[in-house]
Amino acid sequence: MLAIDHPRMQHRAPALPGGFTSAVLAAIGEAVSHGKIEQDCFFFSSPVQQTVKARDRTTVQSSGLRRPEMLPPAEIRGALTTVVATHLGATSEEVIVESARLFGFKATSAQLREIMAGELDRLLREGEVEERNDRLYIRSC
Repeated sequence: MLAIDHPRMQHRAPALPGGFTSAVLAAIGEAVSHGKIEQDCFFFSSPVQQTVKARDRTTVQSSGLRRPEMLPPAEIRGALTTVVATHLGATSEEVIVESARLFGFKATSAQLREIMAGELDRLLREGEVEERNDRLYIRSC
């Protein structure tokens, strides 16, 4: 792993030697094609990982890690299902706001709300969460 010591440069990726980036991308592609890792947008995870816990980002030093687009979709879905399971019969809005709190967000921006709503829609489409009378519940078996 490469590290940058200059404080202003910590958020930027270091320049990599020629060919290194293509070799890493090829290795990732190979691992995905053989089922060793799974890809969800620009994020990768282990295929055997059952649950993903939302990580509180209030204390991270890099502001980039607090940007909504930097939240892994699986982690967002994990937060949403946790909130739905804990708060039986919550509305979509309540679930999104409470899930944002799990990540350490004090306010729910339009961008964060949109990203979380997209993942909540995915959970509804895939049947993990169901809506009854404008309230959300974990799908009953």
